[in-house]
Amino acid sequence: MYRFEVDAELMAGVSALAREVRGSSFMVLLAAFTIAVNRMSGATDISTPTLTPGRGYGRFDEAVGLFFNFVPIRLDVTACAKYRDVLQLTRNTCLEAYVHDIPAIPGEAPEFMRPMAMDNEVPIIFQVFPFPFPVDGTRVGDLEYSEIRRRLGSQSRTSDIPDGVLWTLTVDTTGELIGNIAYKDGLVDRSSIAQWVRRFCAELKNLVTGPDDVVLLLRSASRNLVEQSEQR
Repeated sequence: MYRFEVDAELMAGVSALAREVRGSSFMVLLAAFTIAVNRMSGATDISTPTLTPGRGYGRFDEAVGLFFNFVPIRLDVTACAKYRDVLQLTRNTCLEAYVHDIPAIPGEAPEFMRPMAMDNEVPIIFQVFPFPFPVDGTRVGDLEYSEIRRRLGSQSRTSDIPDGVLWTLTVDTTGELIGNIAYKDGLVDRSSIAQWVRRFCAELKNLVTGPDDVVLLLRSASRNLVEQSEQR
């Protein structure tokens, strides 16, 4: 588990930019994440699985259990010239995806999960959580809860490890963002995760402070070779 934080000042900028484009903080964070992926891989057609609560109907609000759905957000940033273009694409794509928020049942659609089972692929999931209901100080009988939210120390062992990489960004009540990245060290090494986090934080700052600046997106050499072959 690799952990990091984004300070409250930058997160205030994230919230302000989200309001400006009539979007959400999640959309701003996902846009920065997508740019970071492009910077590190050269890919321009990027699909990121994320999660939704899966409780669209009021009758499920008080139900106990896991209702979340996997929703892949596919962004082709080829035509994006500015940071704002990537953000607007992210916003529009998310809104369209939410309309089709249906349960993903691997048994009924095995082709959906097949790419994640390939030996040369590492699935990556991106999710953002707020802390809407802090329970610190809450009493139940003679017991009082002490809530630990700001865990910043990375761990070599943890119980929540996916078969790939799981980004969980948590918005703290202080306004800070606490990042938790769970990963299988047999698939990804710590230095790669640390590099990825630095790139994400840098692009998030660039997006917030200069949304109308030009974003120089990369294109993978393999894709360029394919396009050159097609042109021939």
